[in-house]
Amino acid sequence: MKEIVVVLSNATSVGGKEKRKTGFDLKEVAYLYDFAVRYNTKLIPASVLGGPCGMDPFTIQEADDDEVCRKFLSSSNLLDELRKTIPLYEISIGSGYDAVVLVGGLGASVDFPGNAQLGKFVSTSVANNKIIGAIGHGVFGLLAAVDKNKISLVHEKQVTCATNQENDLRDVRKYITLDLENDLKVRGAKLRIGPAFESHVVKDGNLITAQNSQSSAEFCQSLWNSNS
Repeated sequence: MKEIVVVLSNATSVGGKEKRKTGFDLKEVAYLYDFAVRYNTKLIPASVLGGPCGMDPFTIQEADDDEVCRKFLSSSNLLDELRKTIPLYEISIGSGYDAVVLVGGLGASVDFPGNAQLGKFVSTSVANNKIIGAIGHGVFGLLAAVDKNKISLVHEKQVTCATNQENDLRDVRKYITLDLENDLKVRGAKLRIGPAFESHVVKDGNLITAQNSQSSAEFCQSLWNSNS
């Protein structure tokens, strides 16, 4: 059975003087679990601190008409798993898992950027030839990672991410202090941006990135195709 480490945000709020509740993106996680069932894959829910990780309440509203999300929300067992995530330091880096996925949601803009532990986990996973995936704001988790030559993981790589345009259209940019698009560009990434709120997935070798939660199904299909 294949195993995928799914890294979630522990953050519950985002912003400076003006804050809002946050967490991980429901749709991105729901589709990962849906594909895991389809393809007999074990998901290992993890986070930087371990323990409970909550859903961004706004992503619950956005996914209200999605059958996969409704099914996920009706599973008390799955929801319970996310209250007991494993801290990254307890996972044997480079061990039996096959891939790592960095889940988005605004929470990822809080505890993913510059996190040394997350950067080390992703970097060592890359050194052990694991597939690395990141969705939306989860791409923040790639910023501190390096490749086997100690060069930024995204240097000269084609990637996408949650965009400034989408953040503006959702009126959430005011909560995010960092500019993810710019942070990727200064690290030498070849940024590939698609239309706002449409599915857009970019694969470059063992690195798979998706622009937004609307990309969840396409992202999962690409991930499982690469992991077969």
